[in-house]
Amino acid sequence: MSHKDRFETWQQSIGVLFDVSLDKNQSDRSFDASLTTFNLNSLLIAHCVSRKQAFERSALKVSHDALDHYLIQIFLRGQVNYDNHGKQLIARPGDVWVNDLTTDYSSYISDYENLTLVVPRDLISKKLLHPDSQGQRVIQGHQPLARLFKQMMFGLYEMAPQMTLQEGSLSISPLLRMTEGLLNSHQNSLPEDCDRMTIDQAMLTGLKRFIHANLQNPSLTPDYIVQHMGVSRSGLYRLFEPFGGVAAYIRNYRLKKTVRELVDPTMKTKRIYEIAHAWGFTREGDFSRAFRRAYGLTPKEVRNLGVLCPKGDKGLRGSFGDRNYETWLHNLTIS
Repeated sequence: MSHKDRFETWQQSIGVLFDVSLDKNQSDRSFDASLTTFNLNSLLIAHCVSRKQAFERSALKVSHDALDHYLIQIFLRGQVNYDNHGKQLIARPGDVWVNDLTTDYSSYISDYENLTLVVPRDLISKKLLHPDSQGQRVIQGHQPLARLFKQMMFGLYEMAPQMTLQEGSLSISPLLRMTEGLLNSHQNSLPEDCDRMTIDQAMLTGLKRFIHANLQNPSLTPDYIVQHMGVSRSGLYRLFEPFGGVAAYIRNYRLKKTVRELVDPTMKTKRIYEIAHAWGFTREGDFSRAFRRAYGLTPKEVRNLGVLCPKGDKGLRGSFGDRNYETWLHNLTIS
């Protein structure tokens, strides 16, 4: 395969997660990448080696693919530079780089080698002190829990080719417990705060479920939630403050639903306003403005882009290596 084809194929493959690009002064002739992934049923472990490139997970991609996983990476070589909305982070070799796939972000990585763990949110979120504040974290590699986590990951990756399916399944629980400890470390929480956080997280989980079940109800407002869920208005606003407020949370998830229908071939005869109205947007103008603010494109432009599926489905599948991980990502289950 030519070097140009290598980068194009990599773009198509990694497109299940990110849009990637090379520096304008960088030639694709020098590009190379290798990715080895093991499926433990509920988790994925992957080893990747590649050249420097920019990674972007846009709001549009987040809305379309609906992946609700944590991406936890150990960098063996290379450096991650993250700069988004004034937040700047650097992950160096040995550090642990944590990402939440429900958030949009971009980063630039030099020539690198890393080990990645993909964990569905529902597997560990109830055990985390701050499940919605894990995105774009750097945990320094010299920290004791980071060192223990890395040792476990290295050992599991090394043994994975020799493990049976049963042995792989048995390895999940200890790895999850180690991951929970790592993600709860250095969260600046006093012991006496933990009980309150547990109660808040339980309340927030129930409120989110209620909201998601009622997204198509145009009457879904903060007042409606207060009335039906027995939560105080001040408590509701406090719990959803990290998401920009409860109204913003509702609007963002409604927008995500409209994106998936706009790019769904089976919905191509359904008018854009009908899709918006079905997801609780009562005014077409309000919907169009909110959509453009969120994605930088109009609903019509997104529909005209066609199905935003992984770009690998264009005849290149199987042309180099095994790309089953693209499907595995979307089929991770809780066992």
